[in-house]
Amino acid sequence: MRNPLVFSLLCLFFLALGQRGAAQCNPDIVPPIAVCTAPMDFELSATQTGTLLAGALSDGSADNCSTNLSFYLNDGLPAATLPTTSSLDFDAEDIGTHDVTLWVVDEAGNHSHCTTQIHVKDDCNGGNSNPSLACNDLVTIQLAAGDSVLVYPGLFLEGNDYCSNYTINTFLIGVGGPPGATAEYFSFDVNDAGTHFIRIRDVNTGNSCWGELVIDTGGNPCPIDTVPPMATCSLLQQINVALGDVTLTADDIEINSSDNCTNPVSLRLEKAPAS
Repeated sequence: MRNPLVFSLLCLFFLALGQRGAAQCNPDIVPPIAVCTAPMDFELSATQTGTLLAGALSDGSADNCSTNLSFYLNDGLPAATLPTTSSLDFDAEDIGTHDVTLWVVDEAGNHSHCTTQIHVKDDCNGGNSNPSLACNDLVTIQLAAGDSVLVYPGLFLEGNDYCSNYTINTFLIGVGGPPGATAEYFSFDVNDAGTHFIRIRDVNTGNSCWGELVIDTGGNPCPIDTVPPMATCSLLQQINVALGDVTLTADDIEINSSDNCTNPVSLRLEKAPAS
């Protein structure tokens, strides 16, 4: 036989639980969580056009209250205000890599955003491809501390109507031997400051072209310096103080201390109790 008291307590418990959940969403002041897809390719159609829908860039965006989320897009890094478009149109002039920001809006109007990258790919102009490759001789990218960039073949290729699958190969200047690994793109950050050889290769024809990529960090070879300097001291320094006060400087005991980024290094002394 069902216990009326237990049944009543259970009803009260579930009623309170439902009211608590409703209270968290009345009003709803918590923005949704925007989750973007990883950088992705976007292929144009045979007419060299394409439309990217905002929802295609969401990879599990969610909200604590709303089940019906709205998605909007802006081309580039986050706009100053919430955009009103839910799609972006691309054509042949847009071939290459774009930053795209996804905005997620819940039913209460709360919103958040995330940014990913879209690589707009040529549809090969109906298959009429250019059999030879031409590369820019020099491409310079400026990066600040914490920045990174994805480099695709399109950044170096000149001309139009390329149709094959491209790979990009990078190796440091002065490194001999066969080229290194190939991939659809390479990622560079401030730790890659300097000049790199870049090779674009057509895997279908074997044709290649070359260029140089300069990662410029504003003249600072170590925008993120996490390596401490190497301190080198003389083992023993005797000082005769019989004639009065003597001043000991850091230079008196330092021997060729060095750092991977800073030259010259700064020297400081700390006096410990005599032993």
